[in-house]
Amino acid sequence: MSMEDRQVRLDKAAELQAQGYHDAAIELLETELAHSPEDDAVQRALALACAGKAEKLLGQADQLGQPPDAEKLDDIIQLLDRAIELDAELGDAHWDKAVVAARFLQRLDEAAIHLNRAMQLGYNHPMMPRLMAMIEQDQPEPPPPDDAPPPLLALVIELVNQA
Repeated sequence: MSMEDRQVRLDKAAELQAQGYHDAAIELLETELAHSPEDDAVQRALALACAGKAEKLLGQADQLGQPPDAEKLDDIIQLLDRAIELDAELGDAHWDKAVVAARFLQRLDEAAIHLNRAMQLGYNHPMMPRLMAMIEQDQPEPPPPDDAPPPLLALVIELVNQA
């Protein structure tokens, strides 16, 4: 395979990811990595695609106002682990792993490890102070009450009641 062909595939994967087709991008990059297992650019692109899909799944859960279900949470964790395995210097993946550990798993020790790594890598996020405070106070984010309606549903109920 020529370097030009490789670049075309990397560009195609980036385009797929930008369009929200994370699975297709990951599949293309996994195939490329199988042909060039030591290629840093392919590893980085695949790490970004995995982290991007994990962020998409986290964003969907946030939009619904619900934590991800167990299956989606496992998918998110596997994607972030794969991203970090491929590129340990990807601060964004460490940040997301810290958030998942604190918010959904109540594992503050694990959250602290990934938060510290993200900060060492120069990654910055506006919610870092809040996560640091949670860790320092040993207070994970409590899960929502079982009987609490999701925020989106609560908004719909409120709008219906106003009508």
